[in-house]
Amino acid sequence: MNPSDMLARNARMYPAKTALIERTPSLGSRVTISWQELDERVSRIASGLRDKEIKKGDKVIIWMLNSLNWLEAYLGILRAGAWAVPLNHRFTS
Repeated sequence: MNPSDMLARNARMYPAKTALIERTPSLGSRVTISWQELDERVSRIASGLRDKEIKKGDKVIIWMLNSLNWLEAYLGILRAGAWAVPLNHRFTS
């Protein structure tokens, strides 16, 4: 079972339960996301990648700050069948 399958299973079993919490203490913010919301977001990303003709075995770079969006992108890439290639956001040209 890959991470995308585990996400889909949790979305079916615990749709309204909290999957992730992102806190930014310096801003005093706290964002929560349910399993169902996470699964839907990941599916949209995977669909968008397929629309851009990303296919199984392709490599897709993730170059962004750590956040809920990073995890959504990572799981969306996996769901599309591609390889996720995370790069440190501090890299420059």
